[in-house]
Amino acid sequence: MGKLNTKTTQTGFRATQKPKFMHDYHCYTIIRKDYVNRKGLSPLAIRAVINGIARVIRVGIHVRVDQFDDDTGRVKLSGSDRERENDLNLIIANAEAKANRIFTTYRLKEKTLQPDEFKKLYLTADLRTNFILYARKISEGQEGTLNAATIRHQDLALNYLEEFKSPFMMYDLNYETIRKFDEFLRKKISDKTHGKFGDNHVWKLHSKIRKFIRIAKDEGLDVENPYEKLKPKKKPGQREYLLRDEVEKLINIWLDGELPFTHQQC
Repeated sequence: MGKLNTKTTQTGFRATQKPKFMHDYHCYTIIRKDYVNRKGLSPLAIRAVINGIARVIRVGIHVRVDQFDDDTGRVKLSGSDRERENDLNLIIANAEAKANRIFTTYRLKEKTLQPDEFKKLYLTADLRTNFILYARKISEGQEGTLNAATIRHQDLALNYLEEFKSPFMMYDLNYETIRKFDEFLRKKISDKTHGKFGDNHVWKLHSKIRKFIRIAKDEGLDVENPYEKLKPKKKPGQREYLLRDEVEKLINIWLDGELPFTHQQC
C-alpha cells in the first residue's frame, strides 16, 4: 500500500461550494531518516495531515533505512525474515487504520478535526475503544479518593467482565451482550458461593459497570448504555432479629465496658 493509496482525502464538497466543515485528512507511514540510534536503526512514524497541517507520531518500530520502502510505506526484509516482515507491516497497517478511524468519525459527525486534537485522540485511542482499559484507567485515578473496598469491588466487576469477554470493546456495550454477561455472572457467583449470594451481589457488580459507562458518556464518548433496558433486580435483605435475652446480654456487655473501643463509643 503506497503513500498515494493510503491517503484518504475527502472534502465532501464541490469546488464551487464554500464548505462549512474542513475534512481534508490523510495519513501515511514514513521513516525518520534524521534519527539513527547506535544500532543504525531509524524509527517509523505515522505522518497525519489535517487540513494542511502535519503531525508525526511514532509507531514503535525501528528498522534500517534500506529496510523501508518509501513508495509502499512498508518494511521490506530478506526472505528469511518474512514472518517478522509480515508482523511489522501488520503493526503499520493497524496504526494507519487507527488514524483513519478518527478521520472517519469526524467526517461522519461533520466536526472539524484539529491537529493537536487528532494527536491526543490517536495516543489515547486504545483507551477510548477498549472499555476494560478505559475503566481500569478511571479506577486507578480514583485510588486515594474512593475507599479501598469500593476500588476492590470495581476491580472485581472488571475482572468478571474481562473473563466473560476479552477484549471487551466500547461497541460491546449493548443490550444483548450485557444480558449474556448477566447470565454469566449469575452462574459464576452461584457456583462460587453455592447459591448463598445471588441477586444482590450481581446487582452490585452491574452497578460498578454502569458507573463507568456513565463516566464515559459524561466525557463525550459515543457509547450505548444497555442498562437503560436491562435493569438487574435487587432483593431486600433478609434481617434476623435478636431475642430479648440476647439484647439484654449485649446491653450488659456494653454497660460493663467489655466491648472494643470503637463499638463502645456507638
